[in-house]
Amino acid sequence: MKFTREQAFQDLKAALGNTQKISDRSINETLDTLMPSLATEDTELVDFLKIVKPIVVTTNGNMIKDTSDFVKDYETKHPVPTPIVTPIVPPVDDMPAWAKTLLDDQKTLKEQLAAKDKAVAKQAKLSEATNLIRSKANGKVNDEVLGISLALIGSEITDEMTVDEIVTKGSAMYDTKYSKLYGEDTGVPGTGNGGSGSGKAGLDAFKAKKQAEGAIPKPV
Repeated sequence: MKFTREQAFQDLKAALGNTQKISDRSINETLDTLMPSLATEDTELVDFLKIVKPIVVTTNGNMIKDTSDFVKDYETKHPVPTPIVTPIVPPVDDMPAWAKTLLDDQKTLKEQLAAKDKAVAKQAKLSEATNLIRSKANGKVNDEVLGISLALIGSEITDEMTVDEIVTKGSAMYDTKYSKLYGEDTGVPGTGNGGSGSGKAGLDAFKAKKQAEGAIPKPV
């Protein structure tokens, strides 16, 4: 091919510019997947980018939308009280009841804002992990099973956990649930083209429960 991998990488980053939300690793994963099949020794960079750039831009746009939708949904479910100006705090022994209530309200507000920031950061990691799992499998995953698998490990995801660790846990859970559902040892991940294994009833019940809680979107 008439260009280097680094040239393609830099051009893709430039195309995203300040709107880049996906990681450099996600861009590199995409190049690793597509270059062997799309780039021959005669392929020009501009021709290669005509095919790859829309894929990367769409993936980045999906991540921006996922994060934006999550923030709107979170703010709807967790309204933040109007900020209150901090009063001059008298000595504790002389503090009137209204001042104590005011300080308690401010503490609650700070805790709610911190919880929102953590939830948004967690969702961003989940979105990137989802993209990496799909990229690893060339897009051949059962999105419904993948979404349920990531919801199942949601309570195990800590603030310190990296995207790589979430990918590892999510892939393992996906493989387990897919195998139980369709009766196959799929490896990670499987294609998910149908079936009715013994685990389907339990998986459907879990899906309905999470939909009721708002953790998994209900079908339109």
